[in-house]
Amino acid sequence: MELDELLNEYSDLLDAIAETVDPTEFDPPPENGVMYDGINFGDNTSEWADDNECDDPRFSGIASADGILSAEDAYHDANDCLNGYQTGGLDLVVSANVFELSNAALEIDFGDDAGSWPNDNECDDPRFSGPGMAQSDLLDSDIGHDASDCETAFKAGRISLIETAGALPDGSGDGAPATSGFIFNEIDFGTDEGEWVFDDECDDPRFIGEGMAGILSDDDIKRDASDCLSLYKSGAVRLRGPDDPEAEDEGVFDDVFDEMLLGSGNSALYDDPPADGVIFNGVNFGDNSSEWANDGECDDPRFKGEGQTDSMLLASDAYHDADDCLAAWKEGGLELAD
Repeated sequence: MELDELLNEYSDLLDAIAETVDPTEFDPPPENGVMYDGINFGDNTSEWADDNECDDPRFSGIASADGILSAEDAYHDANDCLNGYQTGGLDLVVSANVFELSNAALEIDFGDDAGSWPNDNECDDPRFSGPGMAQSDLLDSDIGHDASDCETAFKAGRISLIETAGALPDGSGDGAPATSGFIFNEIDFGTDEGEWVFDDECDDPRFIGEGMAGILSDDDIKRDASDCLSLYKSGAVRLRGPDDPEAEDEGVFDDVFDEMLLGSGNSALYDDPPADGVIFNGVNFGDNSSEWANDGECDDPRFKGEGQTDSMLLASDAYHDADDCLAAWKEGGLELAD
């Protein structure tokens, strides 16, 4: 066997060993541990403290140690891990509530590993949601059949049981709903049960920032976990503070409502018809400068019928989704609203 192959096998072995660290074996968080950004970094009693590598297995990233991570170093390499976290080289990948999650896991029947995708480090059981889920389509046939992956991800705080999920189909499992969702930096991000999940916008009104959706609803509190978590980690959103406006304050939504079409009577807010717009059947369909152009749905509020988007219509999209609206018009299901 070539040296490169040996090294690759050794590297894979190290990765596999690192993945076997059991969060339930961590020491409890030190009461006087170093706190930053809501994370308890603990103390510096690890054998590997102050070596400029983070040996705490709760973290992952370029500043993490390359060797085998041990559960006994959790909460005990504060300086190294804090430095790596502050410089952007680390993410917290195991939530601080591992003990509560481990106890909650005892109440869930994870099933078996008889599914199509077991032991691939992704949970394929559609009873769960969160960043630890498979990115492919989830199938009902995998309910209760990806136990190892889902239990590992659940204990690590990377998925949560959807509140509406019950027992396994045969009724043999407990299937107790989770009391909380995915936890990161001591924040309960909840689940992905909202109406606007996986659209790269945070719809949870507890947050604020450039990554937020335009229109927020209390119905989405703790129900857009993956989007909000990803944007939180990138710095595009943060929790609202006491000095921030409340989500329901009029000032938060003024600009949005100015652009909303609340019926066909708001034509005064429309742009003028483009002089070089697409003309068909005497109708000026305009151009394709809308943010939602060429998505297979007509977003122009001047129209109604089959082919029109189900999302909120904006006056700013009038005359600016020509191709989508023209295609729907030619199909015969779209007509002018007036």
